[in-house]
Amino acid sequence: MGTTRRRLLRSTAALASIAATTTSALAQEKPVIRFGYLLPPISEMAGIFTVKPELLKHYGKTYDFEAKYVRASPLLVTALAAGEIDVANLGVSTFYQAVVNAGLSDMKIIGDEAEDGFNGMFSSQVRARKDSGITKISDLKGKVIATIALGSGADMLTRYTLRKHGLELNRDYTYLETPFPTMKAMLLEKKVDAAYFSQPFASDPDVAAQTNVLFTTDDSLGPIMLNFLAARGTFIAKHRPAMVDFMEDFLRVVRWYYDPANRDESIRIVSEASKVPEAVLRRYIFTKSDNYRSLDALPDLTVIQNNWTAMKELGLTRQVLKANEYADLSIVKEAATRLKQ
Repeated sequence: MGTTRRRLLRSTAALASIAATTTSALAQEKPVIRFGYLLPPISEMAGIFTVKPELLKHYGKTYDFEAKYVRASPLLVTALAAGEIDVANLGVSTFYQAVVNAGLSDMKIIGDEAEDGFNGMFSSQVRARKDSGITKISDLKGKVIATIALGSGADMLTRYTLRKHGLELNRDYTYLETPFPTMKAMLLEKKVDAAYFSQPFASDPDVAAQTNVLFTTDDSLGPIMLNFLAARGTFIAKHRPAMVDFMEDFLRVVRWYYDPANRDESIRIVSEASKVPEAVLRRYIFTKSDNYRSLDALPDLTVIQNNWTAMKELGLTRQVLKANEYADLSIVKEAATRLKQ
């Protein structure tokens, strides 16, 4: 073999080695964003995030995405602590649990999902059957109320409101913890005396026909940050460029679903994903009867701060976290700036 040919082969091998190393490095740098979520769309976008791939400029290029359904809020915290997910939709109570109880002090609020009782839009409701004789809050004394979980937004709203009317949990009324989809059956089948309804369950025609609203978030506690995007600070630090790309795609997806021009297709997609009939969705989704959502994905830190203060007043927590210390909104702000260019 001639000298020139040997040099050529060595050069080719070296280039192949460099290419393989570069490919491997790029593969390592492209993170899989493992996203834990709890609620059906459109309350949370994770379950339908990749349905319209043409909206995702960076997906598969600078990051991959894996939506991981988790059946209960506390399990989101467990999954974050175990390193099974990197980003999650958390509420004010579960974020507190992650930071204080699970010791995840690096948790950061990075984006908005949905707010309850905000800006004149939908407020979650506590309802009683029309035939129950329960017409006012004081009538709940000695009764059983269905709630999603202790420490949840539903628990906070109910406990705060009833305390204002002199009623205390386990002294004057009791809870039965049950998932959102079972609230209707529990109430209409008289297994509980009152129940908490969020959307889409509050727009169920049977619920509207057979129950009355006793109070709402807006009547009582004021706005609640139902859920927001939160991530481990260590993950953000390691993959910040990819997270900005992800949030850019996230904003593009949110805005597409909320564009009136896409309403029919949006409702069809949400219906297929959530198994909620299109007729039910049309009663509320993307209207004033829906939860508020920031199309810039900017969470309201003042609302979060007020919620944490209320939790401490109710004895649900030992301390009040400072929202601005646990937020990193630079990612979503940079992503929004890109879309304006």
